[in-house]
Amino acid sequence: VATPCSTKMDGNNIYFALPEPFDPSTATLDFEQWVKKFKACSLANQWQEADQLRHLPTLLRGDAWIQYDDLNDDQKDTMDHLVENLSRKLNMATQFQCAEKLYQRTFDPRVESLLTYLNDVKRLARHAYPDMNEQQTGPIVLTAFIRGLRGHSASLARKVRNSNPANLEQALEKAQFILSDPFDERLVTSLMNKEMMCWLWRKT
Repeated sequence: VATPCSTKMDGNNIYFALPEPFDPSTATLDFEQWVKKFKACSLANQWQEADQLRHLPTLLRGDAWIQYDDLNDDQKDTMDHLVENLSRKLNMATQFQCAEKLYQRTFDPRVESLLTYLNDVKRLARHAYPDMNEQQTGPIVLTAFIRGLRGHSASLARKVRNSNPANLEQALEKAQFILSDPFDERLVTSLMNKEMMCWLWRKT
């Protein structure tokens, strides 16, 4: 069975290594998910709470360490206190970061599909507005999804917006339909430009 912690050798002792350091700006997991990996490794190491409290801070990077260092002693004297209080601080910081990323997020057809792009927009909205349910964030996600289509072309974003989709599913279907159109206007423009160049060449 695969384990989230790799093994390492320290002298004559074999122990389970801790998970990768946690940096909110680069982590693929949120803090709560990362803590689960940390606890899995701690269990494999047979660490008691005091051991966990000693090792966890050494794995924090960037804003995570800054927020940890800002906690009062009684806010990090137990694992429960530490996880609860640090999670709250990190979630507040994450909200602002995700709201900014949501506004800036654009679709990159070179490295992702429309569905992958849509799911990431949903993820950012969920973290940016944690107190809102899916129905409440729906209009926000829809607007961000359409706006970000300019990463492919302003034309795609405009066409999807002008179709007045009532929900995300309609917006996604419209975008997929446009992208599957064999007479995509960028292709047509390219062909017209080539024909014009050939015509000019024949004239010379």
